[in-house]
Amino acid sequence: MEKEIRLEDIPGIGAKIAEKLREVGFADPMAIAVASPGELASIAEIGEATATKIINAVRNMLEIGFESADKILERKKSVYRITTGCEALDELLGGGVPTQAITEVYGPYGSGKTQIGFQLAVTTQLPIEKKGLERGCLWIDTENTFSPNRVASIAQSLGLKPENVLKRIFVARAYNVDHQIFLVEKAPEMIEKNDIGLIVIDCVHPETKILTSKGLPVSPENSLKENPIVSIDFDNFSQNPSPITALIKKLPVEKMLKITTSTRQIKVTPTHRFFRLNEDRIEEVYADQLKVGDYILGIKKWVVNCSKWLGKEWAEFIGYFVGDGSVIQGRTISFWEEDKKLLEHYRNLAISLKLKPKEIKKDGKKNCYYFYINSAKLVRQFEEWGLKFESGEKIIPKKILSATDEELASFLRGLFDADGCVYFGGKNKMKMRKSKKVYKLHHII
Repeated sequence: MEKEIRLEDIPGIGAKIAEKLREVGFADPMAIAVASPGELASIAEIGEATATKIINAVRNMLEIGFESADKILERKKSVYRITTGCEALDELLGGGVPTQAITEVYGPYGSGKTQIGFQLAVTTQLPIEKKGLERGCLWIDTENTFSPNRVASIAQSLGLKPENVLKRIFVARAYNVDHQIFLVEKAPEMIEKNDIGLIVIDCVHPETKILTSKGLPVSPENSLKENPIVSIDFDNFSQNPSPITALIKKLPVEKMLKITTSTRQIKVTPTHRFFRLNEDRIEEVYADQLKVGDYILGIKKWVVNCSKWLGKEWAEFIGYFVGDGSVIQGRTISFWEEDKKLLEHYRNLAISLKLKPKEIKKDGKKNCYYFYINSAKLVRQFEEWGLKFESGEKIIPKKILSATDEELASFLRGLFDADGCVYFGGKNKMKMRKSKKVYKLHHII
């Protein structure tokens, strides 16, 4: 049996640092081994050189590195497949849901995702010859949706005694974010104590963008570990970068709600929690308790260290393309505009960038002007920069979000020249023909 490695056993980690690491969820040495030096230095309040030494020491202790393929094959042999109870679905999954892995169940509301979770909570307890594990299940319930009656019904249909099955499913109701993290951290203890073979845990909608401390909006799946997010410290109401110590996935059984504020949107379940301002205090409420006019807590502004990308001329040209440019047959970029003077400005900008644009011509039928740039090389370059060409798919490229203020301003100039305007009323408003872009602009402005 392998010896358990405590944080205090790691060179460079004393009692004080170990306590701090445990407080933020770094109780497992593996979490330290896969962390970046900058992340660990920020959390433990140590220098990056010291953080690097600690990470390397942990990696050596855990023997993280290359291993021969025969060992990998041997490990693969120990992977079991849990039946879903549906032969067709098992076949699609290569024999069932694999052990030693995370399986995400994804689909629209009402498609039966949670039912699969209930089914697996029961089939995990089947004998191995019936594609079970003969083990129990942990169910972390963030939305009070666990149904013992449904589980009992499934157990009965499989010839199992419902009372015995229910005794081997351990359900924990997570009342807030801190409690949810606590339950995740407690899971290893429960696994060992109760012979657990499956964990079902509940998260924000996978398309939701989370702002990282580097100023980049990323999806929850891409945010784990490598991207600290911006958080609020309620003790002093300061904004700080905080590492993500756990990514909790959920099987939604409720209809999704779209919460819209003046600058952003988020899609959540009705029992997703928000912090709402109620007179002189902040209260935690469910999404379905929010009313029009409520003020919810969020990050207003976060200062990030930016680096020069391509220069302001290129940034403006890209902004104009994102706003209204198009690509024809993978090699020709075209721009159309009713305002000839505006089009002349961007043609001259293209000339200054040595892009060799064609002369401006008038389309009598459409009563507008246009010019082309024939360059398959430029189209490929746009693709490398993350630009999209289809009208409905065009988005603000990620690179511009971490560019300098001068480049951001130039990009916005080009974008609004092509596709937007600003008008003033009771509140300052942004308006664009393609509203999806507006909700990404708040990451820039």
